[in-house]
Amino acid sequence: MPGSTPGSTPGSETLQVETEEWRRLVRAARAGATDGVAGILADHLDAPVRALLVTTAGGRGVRSRLTLVGGRAVTVTQRIESVEGGTRVEPGVRITVSDGDELWRSLAATLPDSEPPSTQADDADHLLGPEESNLRVRVDAWRGSDRPVMVWDRLWSVVDDRLMDVRTDGDELRLLERPAGSAAEELRSALTEALDAASRAGV
Repeated sequence: MPGSTPGSTPGSETLQVETEEWRRLVRAARAGATDGVAGILADHLDAPVRALLVTTAGGRGVRSRLTLVGGRAVTVTQRIESVEGGTRVEPGVRITVSDGDELWRSLAATLPDSEPPSTQADDADHLLGPEESNLRVRVDAWRGSDRPVMVWDRLWSVVDDRLMDVRTDGDELRLLERPAGSAAEELRSALTEALDAASRAGV
Protein backbone atom coordinates (compact mmCIF):
# COMPACT_ATOMS: atom_id res chain seq x y z
CA MET A 1 0.00 0.00 0.00
CA PRO A 2 1.64 3.29 -1.07
CA GLY A 3 2.77 5.46 1.81
CA SER A 4 2.80 2.65 4.37
CA THR A 5 4.25 3.66 7.71
CA PRO A 6 7.34 2.11 9.32
CA GLY A 7 4.97 0.37 11.78
CA SER A 8 3.60 -1.89 9.06
CA THR A 9 4.32 -5.61 9.50
CA PRO A 10 4.12 -8.66 7.21
CA GLY A 11 0.43 -9.27 6.55
CA SER A 12 -0.46 -5.75 7.67
CA GLU A 13 0.06 -2.32 6.10
CA THR A 14 -0.69 1.01 7.74
CA LEU A 15 -1.14 4.42 6.16
CA GLN A 16 -1.42 7.70 8.10
CA VAL A 17 -3.26 10.42 6.19
CA GLU A 18 -4.48 13.92 6.89
CA THR A 19 -8.21 14.50 7.22
CA GLU A 20 -8.58 16.14 3.79
CA GLU A 21 -6.79 13.24 2.10
CA TRP A 22 -9.09 10.82 3.93
CA ARG A 23 -12.13 12.66 2.62
CA ARG A 24 -10.70 12.50 -0.92
CA LEU A 25 -10.16 8.74 -0.59
CA VAL A 26 -13.74 8.22 0.61
CA ARG A 27 -15.11 10.27 -2.30
CA ALA A 28 -13.05 8.23 -4.75
CA ALA A 29 -14.20 4.96 -3.15
CA ARG A 30 -17.85 5.97 -3.41
CA ALA A 31 -17.27 6.91 -7.04
CA GLY A 32 -16.14 3.35 -7.76
CA ALA A 33 -12.34 3.54 -7.58
CA THR A 34 -10.58 0.26 -8.37
CA ASP A 35 -6.93 1.04 -7.66
CA GLY A 36 -4.82 1.85 -4.61
CA VAL A 37 -6.19 2.66 -1.18
CA ALA A 38 -9.41 4.10 -2.60
CA GLY A 39 -9.99 0.84 -4.44
CA ILE A 40 -9.56 -1.15 -1.23
CA LEU A 41 -12.00 1.16 0.56
CA ALA A 42 -14.48 0.78 -2.31
CA ASP A 43 -14.43 -3.00 -1.84
CA HIS A 44 -15.34 -2.47 1.83
CA LEU A 45 -18.19 0.04 1.48
CA ASP A 46 -20.76 -2.76 1.64
CA ALA A 47 -18.71 -5.19 3.72
CA PRO A 48 -20.72 -8.14 5.09
CA VAL A 49 -19.11 -7.71 8.51
CA ARG A 50 -18.64 -4.29 10.13
CA ALA A 51 -17.56 -3.32 13.63
CA LEU A 52 -17.26 -0.11 15.60
CA LEU A 53 -14.91 0.06 18.60
CA VAL A 54 -14.70 3.14 20.81
CA THR A 55 -12.24 3.31 23.69
CA THR A 56 -12.28 6.33 26.01
CA ALA A 57 -10.15 7.40 28.96
CA GLY A 58 -10.19 10.74 30.70
CA GLY A 59 -12.20 12.50 28.01
CA ARG A 60 -10.00 11.26 25.16
CA GLY A 61 -10.22 8.12 23.13
CA VAL A 62 -9.87 6.17 19.92
CA ARG A 63 -12.61 5.26 17.46
CA SER A 64 -11.97 2.36 15.09
CA ARG A 65 -14.22 1.20 12.27
CA LEU A 66 -13.45 -2.32 11.08
CA THR A 67 -14.74 -4.05 7.95
CA LEU A 68 -14.12 -7.62 6.80
CA VAL A 69 -14.35 -8.80 3.20
CA GLY A 70 -13.09 -12.29 2.48
CA GLY A 71 -9.74 -12.68 4.21
CA ARG A 72 -8.96 -8.97 4.29
CA ALA A 73 -9.71 -6.50 7.09
CA VAL A 74 -9.63 -2.71 6.90
CA THR A 75 -9.43 -0.74 10.13
CA VAL A 76 -9.91 3.04 10.06
CA THR A 77 -8.83 4.69 13.31
CA GLN A 78 -9.35 8.26 14.52
CA ARG A 79 -8.60 9.92 17.83
CA ILE A 80 -11.53 11.57 19.57
CA GLU A 81 -12.06 14.02 22.43
CA SER A 82 -15.09 14.86 24.55
CA VAL A 83 -15.99 18.54 24.21
CA GLU A 84 -18.95 20.14 26.03
CA GLY A 85 -20.99 16.95 26.07
CA GLY A 86 -20.17 16.11 22.45
CA THR A 87 -17.37 14.35 20.61
CA ARG A 88 -14.71 16.05 18.51
CA VAL A 89 -12.74 14.02 15.98
CA GLU A 90 -9.08 15.05 16.00
CA PRO A 91 -7.24 15.61 12.69
CA GLY A 92 -5.66 12.65 10.95
CA VAL A 93 -6.75 9.11 10.08
CA ARG A 94 -4.88 5.81 10.31
CA ILE A 95 -5.83 3.14 7.76
CA THR A 96 -4.68 -0.42 8.39
CA VAL A 97 -5.16 -3.23 5.89
CA SER A 98 -4.49 -6.64 7.39
CA ASP A 99 -5.14 -10.32 6.98
CA GLY A 100 -5.35 -13.30 9.29
CA ASP A 101 -3.95 -12.92 12.78
CA GLU A 102 -2.44 -9.52 11.92
CA LEU A 103 -5.93 -8.09 12.45
CA TRP A 104 -5.50 -8.51 16.21
CA ARG A 105 -2.25 -6.55 16.21
CA SER A 106 -3.99 -3.57 14.61
CA LEU A 107 -6.82 -3.71 17.16
CA ALA A 108 -4.64 -4.27 20.24
CA ALA A 109 -4.47 -0.58 21.16
CA THR A 110 -8.27 -0.38 21.38
CA LEU A 111 -8.75 -3.26 23.82
CA PRO A 112 -8.31 -2.22 27.50
CA ASP A 113 -7.43 -5.66 28.84
CA SER A 114 -3.93 -5.70 30.33
CA GLU A 115 -2.57 -2.16 30.68
CA PRO A 116 -5.41 0.35 31.01
CA PRO A 117 -4.56 4.05 30.66
CA SER A 118 -3.67 5.73 33.94
CA THR A 119 -5.70 8.89 33.22
CA GLN A 120 -8.74 8.99 35.50
CA ALA A 121 -12.12 9.83 34.01
CA ASP A 122 -14.39 12.43 35.58
CA ASP A 123 -17.07 10.77 37.73
CA ALA A 124 -19.81 12.98 36.33
CA ASP A 125 -19.00 11.91 32.78
CA HIS A 126 -19.37 8.19 33.37
CA LEU A 127 -22.24 6.10 34.66
CA LEU A 128 -19.81 3.64 36.22
CA GLY A 129 -17.79 6.11 38.29
CA PRO A 130 -13.97 6.35 38.52
CA GLU A 131 -12.95 4.10 35.63
CA GLU A 132 -9.56 4.11 33.91
CA SER A 133 -11.08 3.39 30.50
CA ASN A 134 -14.03 1.82 28.76
CA LEU A 135 -14.62 0.01 25.50
CA ARG A 136 -17.84 0.00 23.51
CA VAL A 137 -18.15 -2.48 20.66
CA ARG A 138 -20.80 -3.14 18.03
CA VAL A 139 -20.46 -5.90 15.43
CA ASP A 140 -22.93 -6.19 12.53
CA ALA A 141 -23.39 -8.87 9.89
CA TRP A 142 -25.00 -7.83 6.59
CA ARG A 143 -26.19 -9.63 3.50
CA GLY A 144 -27.88 -7.65 0.75
CA SER A 145 -30.56 -5.96 2.86
CA ASP A 146 -31.21 -2.62 4.53
CA ARG A 147 -30.77 -4.05 8.02
CA PRO A 148 -28.15 -6.30 9.62
CA VAL A 149 -28.87 -10.00 10.07
CA MET A 150 -26.89 -10.01 13.33
CA VAL A 151 -26.02 -7.32 15.86
CA TRP A 152 -23.64 -7.79 18.81
CA ASP A 153 -23.38 -4.80 21.15
CA ARG A 154 -21.20 -4.76 24.27
CA LEU A 155 -19.58 -2.47 26.86
CA TRP A 156 -16.53 -3.13 29.04
CA SER A 157 -15.08 -0.89 31.72
CA VAL A 158 -11.72 -0.93 33.49
CA VAL A 159 -12.11 0.06 37.16
CA ASP A 160 -9.22 -0.24 39.64
CA ASP A 161 -7.29 -2.30 37.07
CA ARG A 162 -10.19 -4.78 36.83
CA LEU A 163 -11.98 -5.54 33.56
CA MET A 164 -15.74 -5.31 34.09
CA ASP A 165 -18.34 -6.67 31.68
CA VAL A 166 -21.25 -4.21 31.82
CA ARG A 167 -24.68 -5.76 31.27
CA THR A 168 -28.22 -4.44 31.54
CA ASP A 169 -31.14 -6.44 32.92
CA GLY A 170 -34.23 -4.36 32.33
CA ASP A 171 -33.54 -1.11 34.17
CA GLU A 172 -30.80 -2.69 36.28
CA LEU A 173 -27.07 -2.40 35.58
CA ARG A 174 -24.91 -5.45 36.32
CA LEU A 175 -21.10 -5.49 36.50
CA LEU A 176 -19.36 -8.83 35.99
CA GLU A 177 -15.61 -9.02 36.54
CA ARG A 178 -13.79 -10.79 33.71
CA PRO A 179 -10.20 -12.01 33.36
CA ALA A 180 -7.74 -10.00 31.26
CA GLY A 181 -8.10 -10.81 27.59
CA SER A 182 -11.85 -11.43 27.72
CA ALA A 183 -12.76 -8.45 25.56
CA ALA A 184 -10.40 -9.55 22.78
CA GLU A 185 -11.57 -13.17 23.02
CA GLU A 186 -15.26 -12.25 22.87
CA LEU A 187 -14.67 -9.80 20.03
CA ARG A 188 -12.90 -12.51 18.03
CA SER A 189 -15.85 -14.87 18.64
CA ALA A 190 -18.35 -12.17 17.63
CA LEU A 191 -16.51 -11.47 14.37
CA THR A 192 -16.39 -15.19 13.58
CA GLU A 193 -20.11 -15.50 14.32
CA ALA A 194 -20.82 -12.46 12.15
CA LEU A 195 -18.90 -13.93 9.21
CA ASP A 196 -20.90 -17.14 9.59
CA ALA A 197 -24.21 -15.24 9.88
CA ALA A 198 -23.48 -13.19 6.75
CA SER A 199 -22.58 -16.34 4.85
CA ARG A 200 -25.66 -18.29 6.00
CA ALA A 201 -27.95 -15.37 5.22
CA GLY A 202 -26.93 -15.59 1.60
CA VAL A 203 -27.85 -19.27 1.23
